[in-house]
Amino acid sequence: MIKRSTLAALRKLEDQRFLEAHKKSGELFAKA
Repeated sequence: MIKRSTLAALRKLEDQRFLEAHKKSGELFAKA
C-alpha cells in the first residue's frame, strides 16, 4: 500500500514535469 504523503509527492513531481513539458498548455491549466 502506498502512503498518502508519497502519493502526494509523486503527484507534485508529475505536475511539475507536465508543466515543463507543456509550457503553453501548462499556463492555460494554471489559469483554469
